[in-house]
Amino acid sequence: MGKMSRGASFVYCGLVYLIALLAGYFVFRLCAGGGLLLATFLADIAATIVVWFFGLLFRNASLYDPYWSVAPLIILPLWLWTGHAAAGVSRILFLIAVYIWGLRLTYNWASRWEGLSHQDWRYTMLRDKKPRLYFVTNLMGINIMPTVLVFLGMAPVYYAADAGGDAGLLTYIGFAVCIGAALIQAVSDRQLDAFKQRGAAGAHMDTGLWRLSRPPIILERPLSGGGYGSCRWE
Repeated sequence: MGKMSRGASFVYCGLVYLIALLAGYFVFRLCAGGGLLLATFLADIAATIVVWFFGLLFRNASLYDPYWSVAPLIILPLWLWTGHAAAGVSRILFLIAVYIWGLRLTYNWASRWEGLSHQDWRYTMLRDKKPRLYFVTNLMGINIMPTVLVFLGMAPVYYAADAGGDAGLLTYIGFAVCIGAALIQAVSDRQLDAFKQRGAAGAHMDTGLWRLSRPPIILERPLSGGGYGSCRWE
């Protein structure tokens, strides 16, 4: 799509996600009789289709990019609110762990997003290589598949949170592992940002926690005066 300011892009993105939330809520209420897990899944798919549709209108599949880190921040409170188990320490720990994970990723997206005038280079590559298949690739590969994978990852949380009960040793160990992993990722992210600022085009990211925890990447465009540096996987 044509050039749009970053601020305007955030406004449009927020409106699209509000419409997606309303569509998801409508489907959830409509399908509530089939069980909480199924109703949530169908609502998740409905919201994804809304985002995909507006991505077509804006000619930018990257409109979906924040979805998979935002959706769990809505899904988990919904499960905790409507579930049968009483509130307890384990539920609070689940909420904290998921929110730290989701907010970190969403912050990364928001701080690095250039706006609706910019689409992820991988989506553009898929479109240019197979233009006739891109409609299906966009819908199923870029939008629906990540939604399904994240939902499957959330399913164990649904059963654990619904079971309730007091937090035991394994609960605290699991919580510590989740927070520790999120901390490692957060430090790696900051190291990547520093690499974008001081690196030259073509440089390899091969230092710090990033080298130990992420795939090798090459700096494609350094971060400079108000711009947004970009990297590609090696």
